[in-house]
Amino acid sequence: MAGGPGSERDKLTHLFVTLGKVLGVVVTLVTLVGGAVTVLFQLDPTLEPCIGGAGTQFTSVQVIPNYPLSQYLLDELGYVPSQPAPVVGAEVRYTYTADNLSGNQIVLYGTLEAVTRDGDVAFPPISTANWVPDEDLVPQRTFPTNLHAPPRIVTPSKCSEQSSGLYWMVLPPSPHPHRYRILLELYRGPHGVFNDRVGVGETPTFDF
Repeated sequence: MAGGPGSERDKLTHLFVTLGKVLGVVVTLVTLVGGAVTVLFQLDPTLEPCIGGAGTQFTSVQVIPNYPLSQYLLDELGYVPSQPAPVVGAEVRYTYTADNLSGNQIVLYGTLEAVTRDGDVAFPPISTANWVPDEDLVPQRTFPTNLHAPPRIVTPSKCSEQSSGLYWMVLPPSPHPHRYRILLELYRGPHGVFNDRVGVGETPTFDF
């Protein structure tokens, strides 16, 4: 008899089969799209959306005082330019992680701080001609001007990335040893813009 229980079961079976085929197509499309997106992010990691707050954290900071500029240039460049300035300073070796800053320009600055016997930090002992009013930052010229050294700039390419580098700072000559430390600050944006600090660290205190 038309329209009996068997017919209803056939219709229901056909519906489930059709639904299964549709779901299969959807799953295949999702898999293909997901694979394409994964490949795209591998080709250009800066396209991957980053979730969460942005910032950096220094995971390791070491300082070597009484370090010649010529040796630092050899460490950093692999060679020593002709007639480097005969000055000594401190080489800083650092490692940090950057989170959710993919595609952003990050600039590293250093400030030399004098540390008193009771542990207080004195005003930076090097010339403050580059002092930025209303900012807790005194950018220091770490190279003689004739070398035209570029600023320390990095641009993370992943949502979470670890980086490391070398930094050198001239130290003020003095007939008596003094205690110092170097404040390291990472700012997001062009060189010379200090309104978005994304990380801060410091070296151990050292004598020079």
